[in-house]
Amino acid sequence: MARVRKRSSAAAILLLAGLGLWLGTRGKVRSGSDTSDLHFSGEHEKSSATAASGSPGFRTKASRRGVTPVKATHSPERLGEFMLPPMVMEGLTLGEGLGKLFAAYQDACMKSGETPLPLTFSVPPEANRRLRVHLQPQSFRTSVRLLAALAGMTANRNGLEYRFGPLPSGGKPGKETIEVRPDFNTELGEMTGEKLRPEPFSDDPPIPRKSVAEYIAALGLELDPDTRLSLAASGKLLVETANAADAATIKALAGLISSEPRVQMKVTAKVVELKAGMEWMPPDLSEMSDGQVQLLMRDLSQRAGVDLMTMPSVTAHNGQAATIEMIREFTYPNRDDDDVFETRKVGKIMEIQGGQLGFGQEMNFFYQNTTFEGFDPTNPEQPIFSSEKVSSSGFSSDGGTRLSVQTRPDGSKTLILMTTEQIDATGRPIR
Repeated sequence: MARVRKRSSAAAILLLAGLGLWLGTRGKVRSGSDTSDLHFSGEHEKSSATAASGSPGFRTKASRRGVTPVKATHSPERLGEFMLPPMVMEGLTLGEGLGKLFAAYQDACMKSGETPLPLTFSVPPEANRRLRVHLQPQSFRTSVRLLAALAGMTANRNGLEYRFGPLPSGGKPGKETIEVRPDFNTELGEMTGEKLRPEPFSDDPPIPRKSVAEYIAALGLELDPDTRLSLAASGKLLVETANAADAATIKALAGLISSEPRVQMKVTAKVVELKAGMEWMPPDLSEMSDGQVQLLMRDLSQRAGVDLMTMPSVTAHNGQAATIEMIREFTYPNRDDDDVFETRKVGKIMEIQGGQLGFGQEMNFFYQNTTFEGFDPTNPEQPIFSSEKVSSSGFSSDGGTRLSVQTRPDGSKTLILMTTEQIDATGRPIR
C-alpha cells in the first residue's frame, strides 16, 4: 500500500511540474494567424509569432472551433510579381524602411483581396546607414533588394524570412562594364525625387539631367573619391574604381534598376445603354471574369432596347493618364461677343488613369456623354447641351473587367465595362 502511495505521489509531482512548465511557456507564444506582425532579429528585435494553429496544449472541441489558421493567398515565390505603389524613404534605417515597405505590402493585399504572408526580416546591427530614396512602382522583391543595396547589404529569402548581410567586396578592383537600360540615368534620377518624364505631347522643354555620379551621391551613397562612373549612349555603364565595395554596390544597384519588366496597361471599354422600363437587374458584382462578361453580353443581346458600343482601346504606361474620345466638335459664337467662337466636344469621352497594385491594378475612370439638344428659344444662336457622367475607382485583377452602373431618374441605365490587361512592349500579355 505504501509503494502505491509513493508511486501516486511521484506521478502527481511530475504532472504538476509538466503543467507548470506548460503555463510558463504559454505566455511567450502568440498566434501566428495575425499576419500584421513584423519580426526583426538583431538590432531590431521584436516578439515573433510562432504558433500558427492557435494556443499550444490540449484543446477542447469548443476551442478548436474558434481557431482558424489564416492562409496566404499567394506563395513567397510570387513576391517578384506583387507590385507596390511608389513610396519615399527619407532618413530611415534599413530596418525602418523594411517596416514601411511591409506596411505598404499589407495595405496592397487588403485592397487587392489577398492575404499577406507573415514575412520576417533578419537585419544585422551594422545596417545603420540612413536611406534617402523615392521608390518607384515595382515588385515587393525588387523593393526589398533595392533598400538592401542602398544600405550596402544583400537580401536573400529563405522561406518566409529575409536575411541581410554585407555586400561581397572580394572582387578585383579595376574597370567593369555593366549592361543597363537606355533610360537608366532617368530612372536613377527619379529615385532621388526628380520628375524627369514630361507628359506625352507636352510642349515643355527637355528636363536637364545630372550625371550618374551626382545621382548616386544624392541617394546617400558615399563612393571613393577616385571611383569614376560614365554612361555610354549604347546603354553600358563603365565603372572604374580601386574600391571593390564600390564596384559591388554599383553593380547590385544597376542590376536591380534594370531588372523590372516594362509593363503597359491596355484598356478596353464597353458602354451599354438600357432604355427606361426594361426589367433587368445588374449582377451584384463590381468585377467580372471574361466568362461572366460573355454571359452578360449574351443576356443583353437578347433584349430589346439595348444599345451596345465598344470604345477604341488605349494603352498607357503605369500611372499614366489616357483619354478615349468619340466626338465631334460643335462651334458656335460666344454669347457676349459674336466675333469670338467657342468649341464644345459633343460625344463620348473617357478619361482613365491607374497603376499596378498587387497582381492587378487600381484604376480610376471618368466617363462623360455630351449630346446636343438644340438651340435656346430665347436666343436662337445659343446651343443647349446635356451631359451624362459616370465615374468609378477600385481594384481589378489583371484581365478582369470592372462593372459600373448608373441609373437615371427616368429608369434608364448606363453600364460601363472596363477591361484592363497588362502587356509588355510587344503587346503580349504579361500573365
